[in-house]
Amino acid sequence: MDSNLSGSLPDDPSVPRPEGSGTVGDKPAPLVGDHPWLATGYISRAARVAAYTLCVWGIWIGANLILLGPGQGFWVISSPSFALAALLFPPVFFAAVAAAMQPWLTQFVPFTQSLLFGGAAYVAAVLLVAIVSVVEAIGSEPCPPGDVCAPGVWFNIGVSAFMFLPAILIAGIGYGLALASVTPRGGRVFLVTLGATLLVAAVVAVSAIAPFIGGGYGNQGQPPGSVWE
Repeated sequence: MDSNLSGSLPDDPSVPRPEGSGTVGDKPAPLVGDHPWLATGYISRAARVAAYTLCVWGIWIGANLILLGPGQGFWVISSPSFALAALLFPPVFFAAVAAAMQPWLTQFVPFTQSLLFGGAAYVAAVLLVAIVSVVEAIGSEPCPPGDVCAPGVWFNIGVSAFMFLPAILIAGIGYGLALASVTPRGGRVFLVTLGATLLVAAVVAVSAIAPFIGGGYGNQGQPPGSVWE
């Protein structure tokens, strides 16, 4: 009589298991070999991460400018080169981090990959500030007693550790969208993300230009009560 009365599958590796069961042993299955992300080249992966984190980053900036009130996006018009650099650097940085981590990240399921990447991008950004601060400190003159000097290395690290917290969310969501973009739902993901980005950009543009039309900026070149004053 068969002793396996529980009806469970035997542990014999020769017994085939149903495809797409979603588990390997007691753990969630990682990306299987035929997942579209693994069939995508490293350059294409990095480009997708850059594109989608750019959209999420743009939405984040736009939402903050909208919440600050009408006209707060004036610096986008007055300093387009600075605005472009501020918009493009984080996505390019996130793409580089994603490319470097691909051999390790792809061992996990997509949701876990997004969480890990968000945390790794945050740590990498703070580490970059720490390295730059140390290099600047090494090359600078000692601060004479009683003089007002630039903030120290630890101050820069502490401020960046606080200010960069949204990077966990921005990088994680952007990476998740990049993963989804290579699936059969990729076209819908692209259209929804692009539409949301363009909508926020349009609202920010109208908010920034409106005071010019009404003469609200005056001679100062910025709205009264602006946080940039």
